[in-house]
Amino acid sequence: MVKEVSNFRSITPNMKIPVGYLAYKIVSSKQLEMYAPNNLPSPLKFIGSGKTSKSREYGHSIIAYTRKPGMILNYSADINSWLKKDLDLGEDNYMFALFVPNSDQRMHDDYFTSYENIESYLRATELSDHSSWIDLDGYTIVKRIRERVSTILCTSFDSHKKSENNSISMSLARKYGAILLPNTTIKNKSTRKLSLIHI
Repeated sequence: MVKEVSNFRSITPNMKIPVGYLAYKIVSSKQLEMYAPNNLPSPLKFIGSGKTSKSREYGHSIIAYTRKPGMILNYSADINSWLKKDLDLGEDNYMFALFVPNSDQRMHDDYFTSYENIESYLRATELSDHSSWIDLDGYTIVKRIRERVSTILCTSFDSHKKSENNSISMSLARKYGAILLPNTTIKNKSTRKLSLIHI
């Protein structure tokens, strides 16, 4: 899935222009070859996350954020500034998401005197080790991007869960309907001839 991270409070001159894009996908542990015979480690270990819990081996969310020239700054796992609550992924799944800014988009005039485009602002906010973005000059652009990403993911997975539950309900309804309700193909009139018994 790919969704626009829409503009808000005039970060860019045109509210219809997205600040960036969010791509995300659910991947099962089987697809990640975590079972025998491959037994690959959890993706959390690949990204060096210290949040791996023995009691929670599966069902994690991993969000990466990047800028030009395609450099991933960091990975955020589970609940953090990029995701406000756990997603209902199922114990055997992982969610991978990638935020890509609309780097060349010019900033709104309120910001343009200091930062020409979104890329220049994000580059200026990076820590010296290029590990994260920290808002500058009293602006809250990064904070609002993170909040919008979290909202998109939480809303999408809530909708996905409701749709999944509706599909399960319809499937059960058809199954039990076929067992309990009369077959609609049965003819209304019986073709069997009945003999009258006179008492």
